[in-house]
Amino acid sequence: MKPGTGRAAADAILRTLLVLLPVSCSRPVGGERVEVAIRNFAFAPESAMVSAGDTVVFRNHDVVPHTATAAGKFDSDSIGATAAWQWIVPDSGGRYEYICIYHPTMKGVLIAGRPRS
Repeated sequence: MKPGTGRAAADAILRTLLVLLPVSCSRPVGGERVEVAIRNFAFAPESAMVSAGDTVVFRNHDVVPHTATAAGKFDSDSIGATAAWQWIVPDSGGRYEYICIYHPTMKGVLIAGRPRS
């Protein structure tokens, strides 16, 4: 074996592992993934406990657009039919009451605590 070829091979393997490592992680960094379905003009679940750092995914299963809007906290804009939008819960925690701007009778709440340990 030529001098230095072992080092080059080791570097190539390390670079490959560093590229593949993030793909093998199934959970978002820093939190859990929480799904809120938008179905039949309602949020399900209507109320959810979440933690700081969690990723909340609003997935629209209806054939019309909806929003997930908590005044001054988050606003998805229009979530089209079969589309999704996600929001990461901030470290401050708190209570996030939200509605669909297009259909204000659609209501939900996220109750956020401290980061998961």
